Amino acid sequence: MKEQTFKNDTYNLYTIKTGKFKTGLLEVEFYIPYTEVRESYISLLINMLTSENKIYKTSKELNKKLKNLYNANIYGETNRVGETLITSIGIEFIDLKYTDIKIEDIIKFLMDSIFKPNIKNDEFNEESLLNNKNKLKQDINDLIESPKEESIYRALNILDKDKPFSKIASGNINILDSITPKKLYEFYNWFIQHSKKDIYIIGDFDMEKINTIISRQVKFNSISTTDYKFYLDYIPFKKVIKTHIPKENVETNLVLIYTFKFLSDYEEEYVFPLFNLIFGSGSLNSKLYNTLRTENNLCYNVSSIYQRYDRLLIVHTQIDKNSKDLTIKLCKKVLLEMQKISDKELEDAKKMIIMSLNLTLDNEERLIDNYCFKNMGLLDNLEKRIEIFKKVDTKDIVALAKKIKLISITSLGDK
Repeated sequence: MKEQTFKNDTYNLYTIKTGKFKTGLLEVEFYIPYTEVRESYISLLINMLTSENKIYKTSKELNKKLKNLYNANIYGETNRVGETLITSIGIEFIDLKYTDIKIEDIIKFLMDSIFKPNIKNDEFNEESLLNNKNKLKQDINDLIESPKEESIYRALNILDKDKPFSKIASGNINILDSITPKKLYEFYNWFIQHSKKDIYIIGDFDMEKINTIISRQVKFNSISTTDYKFYLDYIPFKKVIKTHIPKENVETNLVLIYTFKFLSDYEEEYVFPLFNLIFGSGSLNSKLYNTLRTENNLCYNVSSIYQRYDRLLIVHTQIDKNSKDLTIKLCKKVLLEMQKISDKELEDAKKMIIMSLNLTLDNEERLIDNYCFKNMGLLDNLEKRIEIFKKVDTKDIVALAKKIKLISITSLGDK
């Protein structure tokens, strides 16, 4: 694989040339500072841009065109990284040597979707807007109706209702209801004007030619001067917040939130992922699973989520309401045990991490994600990451375990 960077006036093009895959991927990345309002607007806007445009005015027409492009797939998603929203709009397509279409056709289709929205009289189509609003609202309601997701969402909201991590990624229903066709178009213009942009492509192409083609079609006319912030501020250590949220006929969902302070880049990128694999993650071999499930039969599963850019570690499990105190006690015990892990536990975790990274080399989307985070200064390249993971030792894990502090305990379910 050969990586190249082509610097243009208003964006950079990052390319990965490889003949390894039978598909290609072209993706445009947009960066804007986070606000809850923007997150709601961008969720709706992505749905609109990827379902119809000025040329293909309905989802049916657009899907027909995608079928003619040998079942290409257009997609859009937004991820929050700290205080930055990163929106991806892309297209996945079959390797063009197996087809009679040209790369120009693929590029034009994607750029038309971005630059030629279905607008009339400076407004989006009202019926389409309503349909996409309803889809987002359903996604939000489905999320809240899941006891696991609701318990984590409520726990984060109790911890700090003003932090971005306490908001639902799909949007806020009240904000969505306030969005009109005209307001969304005004936001679209602001978004195209003020966001930072990067373009990524992976496939077996003449990348010099790709750069020329894209530069003719891209219509960005501004450069973002915003200083993007990818980490939230550290949460102060304080007395543990303890909350119970009554909900009838629901098994108790227990959420423990931990934070940490002043970790080095090395600890954040390399030590913590290994720590989390040993501690909890979703593994059946983790310390939390062995203690809570195998040894004490308190739950069916337990997981821990490392939210690096929010500086949080979240543990979730479902238990009998009468087992809450014992479960909390055992979770605290497991964290202490992380200060005396064995060489074998660490080596097993390393093997799992390295296997996952090697699998990234076989996945186009993960390759682009890794490339994107490397360009943001948040990750090293894959080869370097593998080598550094190999060098992490038990002393690193022990030192990290001492820096982690429980700050919140939330339970949701029957009293």
